[in-house]
Amino acid sequence: MKWEMLSDFDKSRIRRWQIGMLTLALLCEMFLAADWYAFAAVIPFISETLTLDPAQAGLAQGIFALTYGLGMIVWSQVSRGMSARGMLLIGLAGTGIGMVLQVYVQSYSQLLTLRLIVGFFDAAIFLGNMKLVIGWFPQARRGSVVGLILAAYSLAITLDFAIGVPSRSPSAGGYSSRSWPEARC
Repeated sequence: MKWEMLSDFDKSRIRRWQIGMLTLALLCEMFLAADWYAFAAVIPFISETLTLDPAQAGLAQGIFALTYGLGMIVWSQVSRGMSARGMLLIGLAGTGIGMVLQVYVQSYSQLLTLRLIVGFFDAAIFLGNMKLVIGWFPQARRGSVVGLILAAYSLAITLDFAIGVPSRSPSAGGYSSRSWPEARC
Protein backbone atom coordinates (compact mmCIF):
# COMPACT_ATOMS: atom_id res chain seq x y z
CA MET A 1 0.00 0.00 0.00
CA LYS A 2 1.27 3.46 -0.88
CA TRP A 3 1.63 6.22 1.71
CA GLU A 4 -0.82 8.42 -0.17
CA MET A 5 -3.52 5.77 0.15
CA LEU A 6 -3.35 5.62 3.95
CA SER A 7 -5.84 7.43 6.16
CA ASP A 8 -4.65 10.39 8.22
CA PHE A 9 -5.08 8.28 11.35
CA ASP A 10 -2.82 5.53 9.97
CA LYS A 11 -0.22 8.06 8.81
CA SER A 12 -0.18 9.63 12.28
CA ARG A 13 0.17 6.24 13.95
CA ILE A 14 3.02 5.23 11.64
CA ARG A 15 4.81 8.55 12.24
CA ARG A 16 4.59 8.04 16.02
CA TRP A 17 6.08 4.56 15.66
CA GLN A 18 8.79 5.90 13.38
CA ILE A 19 9.71 8.57 15.93
CA GLY A 20 9.74 6.02 18.74
CA MET A 21 11.84 3.56 16.77
CA LEU A 22 14.25 6.27 15.66
CA THR A 23 14.63 7.42 19.29
CA LEU A 24 15.46 3.85 20.30
CA ALA A 25 17.94 3.58 17.41
CA LEU A 26 19.66 6.82 18.44
CA LEU A 27 19.97 5.65 22.04
CA CYS A 28 21.37 2.31 20.91
CA GLU A 29 23.85 3.98 18.58
CA MET A 30 25.08 6.17 21.42
CA PHE A 31 25.65 3.04 23.52
CA LEU A 32 27.53 1.46 20.63
CA ALA A 33 29.80 4.49 20.26
CA ALA A 34 30.26 4.75 24.01
CA ASP A 35 31.54 1.22 24.17
CA TRP A 36 33.94 1.69 21.28
CA TYR A 37 35.28 5.06 22.41
CA ALA A 38 34.49 5.65 26.09
CA PHE A 39 36.45 2.55 26.96
CA ALA A 40 39.43 3.91 25.03
CA ALA A 41 39.10 7.17 26.91
CA VAL A 42 39.28 5.50 30.34
CA ILE A 43 41.79 2.77 29.53
CA PRO A 44 44.58 4.64 31.38
CA PHE A 45 42.56 4.45 34.59
CA ILE A 46 41.66 0.80 34.01
CA SER A 47 45.26 -0.05 33.15
CA GLU A 48 46.48 1.48 36.40
CA THR A 49 43.80 -0.28 38.46
CA LEU A 50 44.35 -3.72 36.94
CA THR A 51 48.09 -3.14 36.37
CA LEU A 52 47.84 -3.77 32.64
CA ASP A 53 50.84 -3.38 30.39
CA PRO A 54 50.35 -1.60 27.04
CA ALA A 55 49.82 -4.87 25.13
CA GLN A 56 47.12 -6.00 27.56
CA ALA A 57 45.43 -2.61 27.44
CA GLY A 58 45.44 -2.67 23.64
CA LEU A 59 44.01 -6.19 23.56
CA ALA A 60 41.30 -5.22 26.07
CA GLN A 61 40.34 -2.26 23.88
CA GLY A 62 40.36 -4.10 20.58
CA ILE A 63 39.25 -7.64 21.36
CA PHE A 64 35.59 -6.81 21.38
CA ALA A 65 35.81 -6.08 17.64
CA LEU A 66 36.41 -9.83 17.19
CA THR A 67 33.02 -10.76 18.62
CA TYR A 68 31.47 -7.70 16.97
CA GLY A 69 32.43 -9.22 13.61
CA LEU A 70 31.37 -12.73 14.62
CA GLY A 71 28.18 -11.29 16.09
CA MET A 72 27.38 -9.75 12.70
CA ILE A 73 27.40 -13.22 11.18
CA VAL A 74 25.37 -14.79 13.99
CA TRP A 75 22.85 -11.97 14.41
CA SER A 76 22.32 -11.65 10.65
CA GLN A 77 21.02 -15.22 10.68
CA VAL A 78 19.10 -14.94 13.95
CA SER A 79 17.55 -11.60 13.00
CA ARG A 80 15.65 -13.02 10.06
CA GLY A 81 12.75 -13.83 12.34
CA MET A 82 13.11 -10.80 14.61
CA SER A 83 11.84 -7.25 14.45
CA ALA A 84 14.14 -4.25 14.44
CA ARG A 85 12.78 -3.34 17.86
CA GLY A 86 13.61 -6.79 19.23
CA MET A 87 17.13 -6.62 17.84
CA LEU A 88 17.70 -3.15 19.27
CA LEU A 89 16.35 -4.06 22.70
CA ILE A 90 18.46 -7.22 22.90
CA GLY A 91 21.53 -5.32 21.77
CA LEU A 92 20.86 -2.44 24.16
CA ALA A 93 20.29 -4.77 27.13
CA GLY A 94 23.36 -6.91 26.46
CA THR A 95 25.61 -3.94 25.78
CA GLY A 96 24.27 -1.91 28.70
CA ILE A 97 24.63 -4.72 31.23
CA GLY A 98 28.10 -5.53 29.93
CA MET A 99 29.21 -1.90 30.11
CA VAL A 100 27.99 -1.57 33.70
CA LEU A 101 29.66 -4.81 34.74
CA GLN A 102 32.99 -3.66 33.27
CA VAL A 103 33.23 -1.17 36.13
CA TYR A 104 33.36 -4.03 38.63
CA VAL A 105 35.95 -6.30 37.05
CA GLN A 106 38.57 -7.71 39.38
CA SER A 107 40.92 -9.21 36.81
CA TYR A 108 42.16 -8.94 33.29
CA SER A 109 40.39 -12.16 32.27
CA GLN A 110 37.06 -10.79 33.55
CA LEU A 111 37.63 -7.61 31.55
CA LEU A 112 38.38 -9.56 28.36
CA THR A 113 35.33 -11.76 28.85
CA LEU A 114 33.04 -8.77 29.24
CA ARG A 115 34.60 -6.99 26.26
CA LEU A 116 33.89 -10.08 24.14
CA ILE A 117 30.29 -10.27 25.35
CA VAL A 118 29.71 -6.56 24.75
CA GLY A 119 31.10 -6.82 21.22
CA PHE A 120 28.64 -9.59 20.42
CA PHE A 121 25.66 -7.49 21.57
CA ASP A 122 26.96 -4.36 19.84
CA ALA A 123 26.54 -6.26 16.56
CA ALA A 124 22.84 -6.71 17.35
CA ILE A 125 22.52 -2.93 17.70
CA PHE A 126 24.05 -2.26 14.31
CA LEU A 127 21.95 -4.88 12.53
CA GLY A 128 18.83 -3.75 14.39
CA ASN A 129 19.45 -0.22 13.17
CA MET A 130 19.79 -1.42 9.59
CA LYS A 131 16.54 -3.40 9.89
CA LEU A 132 14.89 -0.31 11.33
CA VAL A 133 15.99 1.92 8.47
CA ILE A 134 14.85 -0.54 5.80
CA GLY A 135 11.64 -1.63 7.50
CA TRP A 136 10.31 1.58 8.98
CA PHE A 137 11.27 4.30 6.53
CA PRO A 138 10.56 4.78 2.84
CA GLN A 139 13.53 4.72 0.52
CA ALA A 140 13.41 8.51 0.02
CA ARG A 141 13.95 9.09 3.79
CA ARG A 142 16.53 6.39 4.50
CA GLY A 143 19.52 8.63 3.85
CA SER A 144 18.37 11.22 6.35
CA VAL A 145 17.60 8.55 8.95
CA VAL A 146 21.05 6.97 8.52
CA GLY A 147 22.50 10.48 8.85
CA LEU A 148 20.71 10.98 12.18
CA ILE A 149 21.92 7.62 13.46
CA LEU A 150 25.52 8.39 12.51
CA ALA A 151 25.20 11.86 14.06
CA ALA A 152 24.19 10.22 17.35
CA TYR A 153 27.28 8.03 17.10
CA SER A 154 29.48 11.09 16.54
CA LEU A 155 27.80 12.96 19.38
CA ALA A 156 28.53 10.08 21.76
CA ILE A 157 32.20 10.10 20.75
CA THR A 158 32.38 13.85 21.36
CA LEU A 159 30.74 13.49 24.76
CA ASP A 160 33.12 10.65 25.70
CA PHE A 161 36.31 12.57 25.01
CA ALA A 162 35.42 16.24 25.26
CA ILE A 163 33.19 16.15 28.32
CA GLY A 164 33.32 12.74 29.99
CA VAL A 165 37.04 12.25 30.46
CA PRO A 166 37.95 15.82 31.49
CA SER A 167 35.08 15.94 33.98
CA ARG A 168 36.11 12.62 35.50
CA SER A 169 39.85 13.22 35.71
CA PRO A 170 41.41 13.24 39.19
CA SER A 171 42.24 16.95 38.87
CA ALA A 172 38.53 17.68 38.40
CA GLY A 173 37.56 15.60 41.44
CA GLY A 174 36.79 12.52 39.33
CA TYR A 175 38.16 9.04 39.46
CA SER A 176 41.64 7.74 39.85
CA SER A 177 42.75 4.17 40.18
CA ARG A 178 42.01 4.37 43.90
CA SER A 179 38.42 5.49 43.39
CA TRP A 180 37.32 2.68 41.07
CA PRO A 181 34.97 0.24 42.83
CA GLU A 182 37.29 -2.74 42.32
CA ALA A 183 40.20 -0.86 43.90
CA ARG A 184 38.27 -0.57 47.16
CA CYS A 185 37.51 -4.29 47.43
